[in-house]
Amino acid sequence: TKPQQDVVEKGMISQAKAMLATCKHRGMQRLLLVIVFAIPVASSIEKFWPALAEHYSSAPVDSIAWIFPAMMAAGFVLNGVAAAISAPICSLFGQ
Repeated sequence: TKPQQDVVEKGMISQAKAMLATCKHRGMQRLLLVIVFAIPVASSIEKFWPALAEHYSSAPVDSIAWIFPAMMAAGFVLNGVAAAISAPICSLFGQ
């Protein structure tokens, strides 16, 4: 199993070096920022804003009516930013 282990280790080292080289590219850095920040934040807003509204369910409807459109708008904006940044970068790299 030693030769197989050497092949696996060399492959992993090669992939790690390729990843680091890719992260040095300015366009990829922007894409990584989108992937790491904008997309998860937008997803969390989309998934958890109903829980936020549930917390305030005993409040008068008029006082919390703004929560629904505000949370949806925030999710749409972040998804739009992610798409606007990631689509051209992916096109640039032929992905």
